[in-house]
Amino acid sequence: QRDPRDPGSGEQGGDCLALVPFLDLLNHSDNVTVEAGINLDSDRLESRDYFYELKVGQSVNRYSEAFICYGRHSNTKLLTEYGFSLGENNNSEHIAVTVNTILEFLQMKKKVRVSKVEEKLCILKENGLISNLGIGRLGLNWTAKAVLYIFLLRPSELKSWHSLYQLENFSSIHSFLADFLEYFLEGLQLHLRKMAEIILRSKYFNLAEDLVRSHVEIVKLAITNQGSEA
Repeated sequence: QRDPRDPGSGEQGGDCLALVPFLDLLNHSDNVTVEAGINLDSDRLESRDYFYELKVGQSVNRYSEAFICYGRHSNTKLLTEYGFSLGENNNSEHIAVTVNTILEFLQMKKKVRVSKVEEKLCILKENGLISNLGIGRLGLNWTAKAVLYIFLLRPSELKSWHSLYQLENFSSIHSFLADFLEYFLEGLQLHLRKMAEIILRSKYFNLAEDLVRSHVEIVKLAITNQGSEA
């Protein structure tokens, strides 16, 4: 809801930033829920006594630290935007994968001639399959599998691409899924070797290196779990 003190038409929450003094004094926890925003209680409308308010959904014991939740984010997002990560304790941990990485894997690594690339990219964009691709401890998520599946469709099969919504484990492309994880792992290990060569390091470089190292372990686990689905 728009701040009543704003003379304009207001902005959507995802389109604006705000400076809230002292908010960064509150640390993050995945185990709390938070409501945040301008207090617009009816009894304050006449007095115009508005203020920014945080409400934590859980009780806080006296003299204990109060936490808020910055969002259920991956360690990569937490590190790049907030300067810390939760390590293995992050239940939202996943490794982002791009459509271009999958296409590069097929064309460069597997030497697959992907037909009608532009048409397939349009399908992905128009149906919200261009984002939220990732790798977790159980393997590639559904969206990443769907992208790989669409790229592998023959021209004659493209009209019935909607059938992918009936698929769960994508058994027909299982070998490609396994090979992609191996390909992704090789890339991570290469980056890790290059990072190990850096002599002058900062605190945040070391945190980034630890993050890549944890991603290597996640992909190794994903490969094991992917193999168990065969």
